[in-house]
Amino acid sequence: MENNSIISEQTVQDGKLYRHLNSLIVSHLRHNNLTQAATAVASATMTPLNVEAPPNKLLDLVAKFQ
Repeated sequence: MENNSIISEQTVQDGKLYRHLNSLIVSHLRHNNLTQAATAVASATMTPLNVEAPPNKLLDLVAKFQ
């Protein structure tokens, strides 16, 4: 039973991470005037289109992993 709890918690954490990443992607696309792409991503991932994030946050995070 405890193992199921650990798996459930990991699933919740993964979901939060994906939601945050999707928000950064949508925000990045909007800030770069790629509205049609932002709309498509927001729709496909059920992410609000009006989500706010610092303009270069996605690029900053990607740069850290290179």
